[in-house]
Amino acid sequence: YDLKGSLVGRQAKNGEQVKKDRDWINDGSILNLPVELKRQMSAIVEADIRFLARQRVLDYSVLVGVHDKQSPAKGQRYQSVKLLTTMLRNKILPIIRKARKLKKSDSNMSTDSQASR
Repeated sequence: YDLKGSLVGRQAKNGEQVKKDRDWINDGSILNLPVELKRQMSAIVEADIRFLARQRVLDYSVLVGVHDKQSPAKGQRYQSVKLLTTMLRNKILPIIRKARKLKKSDSNMSTDSQASR
């Protein structure tokens, strides 16, 4: 699931492997997390939000992978892990690399402007 916290246009189309917010609700999905893990995850999300705000990025998703340990089909067990790995490699890492380049570029520009004073 690719969860953004919005229901507008947030349902997977036929054939899409990654489900979205409306699918999460329609499937009756919930996360029952221990209190400490919930606290840790909240802290991580808050740190991510602060980082994205500094980068002036407005988009944020939480990816929730469902790993079916009970599946009798061996290949099916690891499909969600492969899908998340592909999303990380093809969508998330390029955004992080771009943010790092922008940050480095901003830092170089501020150093150059300070040196010219």
